[in-house]
Amino acid sequence: MNSPIELDEGCPLSEDEANRVEEELLNLLAFEGAGLADKLIAGAALLDILRDSLDAKIEASRPDLINTFFNWMKEERYERPLRIARKPIHSPSLQRMLLGLLIAFRNYPEKRRTNLGALAFITLQHARHFMKLGKILIQPLSTPFPYHAFKQYPINTGADFFSHKIGVWAEQFIRNKKPRHGKSLRQGYGHMLLYYAMIRWYAVGLAWEKKAAVVGPEEVSQAIALTEEYYIFHPAFEEIFTYNPVVRDMLEKTLNRRSTAASLVRQPI
Repeated sequence: MNSPIELDEGCPLSEDEANRVEEELLNLLAFEGAGLADKLIAGAALLDILRDSLDAKIEASRPDLINTFFNWMKEERYERPLRIARKPIHSPSLQRMLLGLLIAFRNYPEKRRTNLGALAFITLQHARHFMKLGKILIQPLSTPFPYHAFKQYPINTGADFFSHKIGVWAEQFIRNKKPRHGKSLRQGYGHMLLYYAMIRWYAVGLAWEKKAAVVGPEEVSQAIALTEEYYIFHPAFEEIFTYNPVVRDMLEKTLNRRSTAASLVRQPI
């Protein structure tokens, strides 16, 4: 039996309604009036605004309300979610602490940690990445890179090759119904933004390892492949949350924050 689909916790959707939400996320990605980063953040804002609209006491059927909502979004050219995206509340340190922690757990997959041991490990990693101490090593790269590499290799999200490759990847992520793998579509979309951030970290790590002049199309293609191979599709990544429920709970709470989308999409320093 299939699990029920939820827009957000406590907000169930029918199959048709979920399909419509995914269709509109794809329409937003295809919108030519904004850059990739803004559209990715706006996607999360769109889901939040829809949830607020469904929670409001409006005397209309749900299908009519959802239809009216998305027609309004398109008519105003996504002005409201894009305005939120362009002036977001975001925290570079949140991205550093979250990805740094998940990379550390992925690099050292200890299955027998106690909750106390996991909390100690989390505290150590959070402190290290909050203060940008040490270097970052992402499997299977052999060369760790420092945080200043993000300044040395800034990724221009307006660059044609980057926007195209990541845009195609995000489109396929949604078309393949992967946001439904989360507890809700909103949380599943947050996972997509988490993987987007990981792709950027891999791209910077690859450029650093190769001593490249810039992050180019080859590094971006490799970064997508490595993120999928070592994180999205690798059972060891899922086991982090199976054997460390405190990490699972922390990730879910973080992805539920409305500021997290921008924190994952913008630069980590």
